[in-house]
Amino acid sequence: MRFKVLMLKKLDSMLGPVVVSLLRVFTLPVSKILERPCSILLIRPGGIGDAVLLIPAISAIKNKYPDAQIDLLVEKRNCGVFSLCPEVRDIYLYDRPNELWKVIRNGYDVVIDTEQWHRMSAGT
Repeated sequence: MRFKVLMLKKLDSMLGPVVVSLLRVFTLPVSKILERPCSILLIRPGGIGDAVLLIPAISAIKNKYPDAQIDLLVEKRNCGVFSLCPEVRDIYLYDRPNELWKVIRNGYDVVIDTEQWHRMSAGT
């Protein structure tokens, strides 16, 4: 498990800045998307406690954008927590390549990365 985390951190530091730069070139201005997003992806690779604490945020997002579909990209160890969250449409596991590929192809209007690693967040 420790090796997996170290590899993810290394990939994050190498690829994160490049991916964020490319996304800025190929996406619409944020103000246009946030008016009425149709699809929202939340990323939560971390621990189960953080997953539980994310549930009120999911409810708040759904209250603000009731027509938006909310999907999650999570780690296997915390996916069960989100099955209790009725606002979530689909739950994808990032450590399964076929599910990760589905998420990439879905083309979400908004992606919110709740991980603490500083470069994985699209906001940096």
